[in-house]
Amino acid sequence: MDHNHTVMIVEDEALIGLDLARSLQKADYDVAGPFETSAEANKWLEQSAPVCALLDVNLGDGSNSFELAARLAASNIPFGFLTGYAASKGHIDQQFNDVPKLSKPCRPEEVVAMVRALSVRHS
Repeated sequence: MDHNHTVMIVEDEALIGLDLARSLQKADYDVAGPFETSAEANKWLEQSAPVCALLDVNLGDGSNSFELAARLAASNIPFGFLTGYAASKGHIDQQFNDVPKLSKPCRPEEVVAMVRALSVRHS
């Protein structure tokens, strides 16, 4: 797997995660995940680095992806949030105000466009 072209997906809803992965694979990206928890994603990050990441904000069981987002930011890995809430509702930690956001459900072309924009930041 070419990690220079790998997108990490963190999404706790399996069907959504698989749809995201399929959309990105059709656009010629390699996909790491979808990981259902931040712990799974963190374990993968110990060995690898994606070109960018897509993070679901709420990961079930009351957890969120903000700690993972902070780790990615500290590693200069661009990421975007996927959220089931309206992106303007203010439920995302203020330190991530400038991070791109997509409201779910999102269209495959929106996801691919976000990843392309994020990938450019990485290069």
